[in-house]
Amino acid sequence: MSDFQQLSAKRSAPLSALSRESVQGSAPPSVVSFPESLARGSIAISDFSRVSIRGSSPPSDLSTPRSSIPGPLSPVNSQVSTQESTQLSEQSYPQRLVEGSAPPPDSPGVPVPGVAPPSAPGSAQESVEESAPPSGSPRDSVEKSAPPSARPTPVPTPRENRNQSMESLQKTSDAGQMFDVVVIGGGISGLSAAKLLAEHEVNVLVLEARERVGGRTYTVRNDVIKICLKQSSFLIVTVHQAIFLSISSVLPTHLLHVSGKTYPFRGAFPPVWNPIAYLDYNNLWRTMDNMGKEIPADAPWEAPHAVEWDTMTMKDLIEKICWTKTARQFASLFVNINVTSEPHEVSALWFLWYVKQCGGTTRIFSITNGGQERKFVGGSGQVSERIMQLLGDRVKLRSPVTYVDQSSENITVETLNRELYECRYVISAIPPTLTAKIHFRPELPSERNQLIQRLPMGAVIKCMMYYKEAFWKKKDYCGCMIIEDEEAPISITLDDTKPDGSLPAIMGFILARKADRLAKVHKDIRKRKICELYAKVLGSQEALHPVHYEEKNWCQEQYSGGCYTAYFPPGIMTQYGRVLRQPVGRIYFAGTETATQWSGYMEGAVEAGERAAREVLNALGKLSAKDIWIQEPEAEDVPAVEITPSFWERNLPSVSGLLKIVGFSTSITALWFVISSKQHINIEWINFLKPHHPLYTDMVVKLQDTSLSLEKLADILEEQDPNEDAGYLVRISSLLELKALFPGIQQIRQSFSVPVYPALLCTPRSLSSRTLSASPLCEGAA
Repeated sequence: MSDFQQLSAKRSAPLSALSRESVQGSAPPSVVSFPESLARGSIAISDFSRVSIRGSSPPSDLSTPRSSIPGPLSPVNSQVSTQESTQLSEQSYPQRLVEGSAPPPDSPGVPVPGVAPPSAPGSAQESVEESAPPSGSPRDSVEKSAPPSARPTPVPTPRENRNQSMESLQKTSDAGQMFDVVVIGGGISGLSAAKLLAEHEVNVLVLEARERVGGRTYTVRNDVIKICLKQSSFLIVTVHQAIFLSISSVLPTHLLHVSGKTYPFRGAFPPVWNPIAYLDYNNLWRTMDNMGKEIPADAPWEAPHAVEWDTMTMKDLIEKICWTKTARQFASLFVNINVTSEPHEVSALWFLWYVKQCGGTTRIFSITNGGQERKFVGGSGQVSERIMQLLGDRVKLRSPVTYVDQSSENITVETLNRELYECRYVISAIPPTLTAKIHFRPELPSERNQLIQRLPMGAVIKCMMYYKEAFWKKKDYCGCMIIEDEEAPISITLDDTKPDGSLPAIMGFILARKADRLAKVHKDIRKRKICELYAKVLGSQEALHPVHYEEKNWCQEQYSGGCYTAYFPPGIMTQYGRVLRQPVGRIYFAGTETATQWSGYMEGAVEAGERAAREVLNALGKLSAKDIWIQEPEAEDVPAVEITPSFWERNLPSVSGLLKIVGFSTSITALWFVISSKQHINIEWINFLKPHHPLYTDMVVKLQDTSLSLEKLADILEEQDPNEDAGYLVRISSLLELKALFPGIQQIRQSFSVPVYPALLCTPRSLSSRTLSASPLCEGAA
């Protein structure tokens, strides 16, 4: 039984989730159970002005009839051919191919198929093969015969038009040999598509532009200190079965350590001592999650408020939601960390969808039970290498695709080194913006053409700082930091020390605007700035003395253009988003950007690749339409724990809500008192001239146990003898404005000739009664 058949029989096995496509540190190669050989060479590829698409060299045996090509694949054990190119035409790019079949003894080996250099008039090739070529196959006049897969094709004179050149070029495939599917791009998504197609006995070929597979996942093996630097190594908890079946036996995982003391540095995390800021933070996460619930994961442009939210940037939304400067700064950093872009660059609709399809704000930003919980031992680059090993010579390197012609019955795919392949279907598994480097015939539809010009890539430089010992752990720090300081080069870090404590390292990210700014300075300057930052944050001079430094600037990768993912600026999602996954004729689209779950992560890349493969299988009649979209079961080894917000997280008011509550309460109290004051006024009489005057006693008798209005008071005063030598002070307790009382005061003065003095008071007593009552005060109280 072949490896693929064995894997297919174990489809119920769990899948360790795959994560963010960005540079990570990893365990040394010694822990990986790979063969002890890996062909490595020094490959130089010039900067192509017209090409930046993954491709590869031709199939290893194009003379084999289609009927003889096996269905399920098994690992290839063929030797790596030695090839040399003497002279290349002016239109060819310089490259030095892998020399020698014996790889370095310390590298984890993945068999690499031999690749032919571009042919040109007068050029020669030398190829040493373990076995003779198929009988009857033509041989070229070179020192040693080239294999059918590397047979040189004559290069014509400069072409007047592409149609003439395509007809004049000799096809690299033999008569009658044709592929069912050609996959453009040998990253996680393209290889996942090819693997699924191969399991269904589809004749598939993967073309990769680089000299390696993996795309935006990359493992650098350093022979000096035996370290591994991974672009992407995180595992997510909502796992994916298909990719895990290929790697679970050889790629163990380990959990990240995130427990330890916290060290607040310029507001790294929400300051819980500030209740207003805490309310602002809580409302930010809650609002984003609630808005995300309205957005369909597979069609965000159909959300009820899609147009409104798509016209906003995340900067606009943050300013609308957050009241405090602290929350606004952290929200901006949240955008930087998750999509390596600035809040003013991305659509609010797209970012809310992005967070929603990653499980919400808590899961996407968490280590434990979140998007960054686990890592591959030995580097995530092994995922692609393992699949490449299974696919064997069906993965071709160093052949960027430049032309796709589907105007005929069969599709013709041309690479930069002028190799031609025929197929029935094409899967494009590259970032959308890189599709613009391929010439299509017929031309792409206008909406697709507009879309690929409007999706820029994020910017990130991933930095690995290695130390003699994990000095931060001696202080009980976990090494995970979030730093808001604008002058700090690093915005977020993780401890990348290996599970056994070896190779202590801090992994840091230079994000978005900082990546653009610091990319202009020398590597040594970046290293120094990072060390100074770590020393300041962790309070240790040991941070100034690393033993090794590695970095990966993904903005310089011509076949990536940036990392982690392409982002949607305002207005693009609702206008062009619906064509993102739509096929163009017989061309289907994969890539992590087209995923509906964990887009931007390795998990999303696998989902998108397998979805595109199932679309092709449906077109080939091997799969029903209802089986194109399937839900992968969760892994049993790393189940996703449901994230449930607490009672207070659900019900705490926002800052604006708190102000509304306070304002409403104050308004109700004031309104009640105003209404009460208009009807009844609490009046206290004080006889301050003659306390024992007969009028005083008579007035007390008349006022006692009597509820009075101003009109009734005037009547009482009119009954008094105006000639009596007495004066009275009327003290009015009310929240009513004085001008509202003056008419009543004037009425009293007109009816009673003695002086009457108004005084405005606000006392608890004045709030306690809704009726007008009069009572004498003690003598001399005035």
